[in-house]
Amino acid sequence: MMNDFRTCLLLCALSFSLACSQSSKGGALTDVTDVVDAQRVHDLSPDSGVKSDVKDIGQGPDDVGQDTDLGRESDAADRMQNREVYIVDFETSVGSFAVEVHRAWAPIGADHFRELVELGFYDDQRFFRVVPGFIAQFGINGTPNVDAMWSSKPILDDPVIEQNSRGTLVFAATNAANSRTSQLFINFGNNSNLDGLGFAPFAKIISGIEVADMINDEYGEEPSQIQIKTRGNLYLDNNFPNLTKIISVKIR
Repeated sequence: MMNDFRTCLLLCALSFSLACSQSSKGGALTDVTDVVDAQRVHDLSPDSGVKSDVKDIGQGPDDVGQDTDLGRESDAADRMQNREVYIVDFETSVGSFAVEVHRAWAPIGADHFRELVELGFYDDQRFFRVVPGFIAQFGINGTPNVDAMWSSKPILDDPVIEQNSRGTLVFAATNAANSRTSQLFINFGNNSNLDGLGFAPFAKIISGIEVADMINDEYGEEPSQIQIKTRGNLYLDNNFPNLTKIISVKIR
């Protein structure tokens, strides 16, 4: 049961619309027990105090004496450098691919993505909207209470610096300003028309693009975002069993 609990360390989502095809927002009912949901909500909350894998500066036994300040400065510089450009590995039911995050492209989005990945938010999710030649979308939490919590915490927009080219990773949004939360999409094609709509890429697939191309598109846009947000993975697994699953997302 503990393994099931940790496997389900998921997080939220927001409904989103890509200008030409906007989706509706859903509720926050759940099919799992209140006790389990309450614990998940606490563990995955932005205010839960869950620590990331990044070590605190100045924590080690060598940080003593006259070299302490120099050590802290060096660690701080390394830590910031690691946040500017870093690689994230996606393990899915059809194989693995890696994306390289460039904070300079969209710093707010990149930082938010890192936070969610470190919390295990995208583990055990589904690519629920797949439009051939266009995008593959994911990021609605399989636990509805968690989804509702993070959907209420949108982030500010980033200016669009990088083009929506093939293989880029982008936060989804509605037509409203500052509406990004947790949903993401992968650009299958060169979707430069999205640049002027405010969709700011922050990462790009650097290996395994052929795996991304294998994401199952048989259900297209059929899965209802309202139902996903209301019933979570139970709805998807019962009605769309062949959806490509995200097993884990981890910073390298």
